Amino acid sequence: MTRAFFNLANPQQKVVGVISTLPITGGLDPSGRGMTQPWAVASQINQLFRLDDLGTEVAVVPDAVDVLLVVHPQDLSGATRYAIDQYVLGGGRAVIFVDPHSEIAAGVPDPANPIAMHNSNLPELFRAWGLQLAPGMIVGDRLAARRVRTGPPERPEAIDYIAWLTLQEGLIDRDETITNQLTLLNMGTVGALSPIDGATTQFVPLITSSDQAMLIERIQIQFVPNPQDLLTNFVATGDTYALAARISGPAATAFPDGLPDDAVATGREHIAESVVDINVVVVADSDILADRSWVRMQQFMGRTYAMPAADNGAFVVNAIDVFSGSSELIALRSRGITSRPFVVVEALERAAEDRFRATEQMLEARIAETEEKLAAMETSEGVGGAIVLSAEQSQAIADFRLELLASRKELRNVQLSLRNDIERLGRLLGFL
Repeated sequence: MTRAFFNLANPQQKVVGVISTLPITGGLDPSGRGMTQPWAVASQINQLFRLDDLGTEVAVVPDAVDVLLVVHPQDLSGATRYAIDQYVLGGGRAVIFVDPHSEIAAGVPDPANPIAMHNSNLPELFRAWGLQLAPGMIVGDRLAARRVRTGPPERPEAIDYIAWLTLQEGLIDRDETITNQLTLLNMGTVGALSPIDGATTQFVPLITSSDQAMLIERIQIQFVPNPQDLLTNFVATGDTYALAARISGPAATAFPDGLPDDAVATGREHIAESVVDINVVVVADSDILADRSWVRMQQFMGRTYAMPAADNGAFVVNAIDVFSGSSELIALRSRGITSRPFVVVEALERAAEDRFRATEQMLEARIAETEEKLAAMETSEGVGGAIVLSAEQSQAIADFRLELLASRKELRNVQLSLRNDIERLGRLLGFL
């Protein structure tokens, strides 16, 4: 319905140019297993606009491009960065997704460089536009944390993963056209944006963290993240962090000396100052676009459909829609997701985890220490390899085993206590 009305109102399709180091428009599988399908967000954009993949080596952004979409611009050449700079200063609108750690890119490791970094930034462009991305830092949020399952398969545990965020009411700007109808956004390993002192542009946060947040060094998450350790070491700063922002106002070029060394002359005049106020949306996360962040695949009558579970796709299309000059259908398109979480239950879970986490860790440490002592005593050998134990040692082993059983029982009781308040609430609701 939305697509039909939009196409009737806009018979001439707007053009969205894409510069991306991630295969959002499909293409050759990096693992060599054939071709990949376009991401759901690319398919959604294609339904309303014409999506042109410009590649990653761009000398000049074509005049036909109405909105430029830049996704995870890792290691872009100076020529391509210059093309983006000149496009924005010339009045072009851009939606840019950078990332302190792209989980999608990290999911396709390079055998030649297994410890490669998967971060992206446009520091010189951002500086010229009046903002910055906190280098090497990821926002962890206790209140917006997504709940995940961790631990061994035989004993899985649900825990809040503070590096994966679900942003809802209060964290999404209701005064901005792009975001005022969104209800839920999923983001993962997202960075923090902030304005630069003395900037000539206006910095308007579109999506923010809660005040129960902190910055985490990327190295703690990059290789083998441990949700339990992150939660244990979490200390809220009391600050909120901008995860996405709209930048507008006058700006100067990031290339005051003109063409960079690796750029080829295009015959176009160098733009040193913005012709009109620039208009850019910057998002500190590229994983927000990945299918796993916002769609669920469902089979119906032999066909596969991508069903939105969050408003990530609507957020991107809304930004393109506003920047291309029309926003009439934003309210209709963005109301596809409704989220009614059990906020009381979630609050009880967080409070219980905070209350029992220290005791649980102490018991786990005691169990590990007892097991080590027990193993050392049981494997002590005498002459000829025979195990020689005195009466005192035998008694000590028996005592250690009793202590181990008691500690494990106490740990189970603590873990059961995590659910007591929730089960009590469930019984009350059941009775009512």
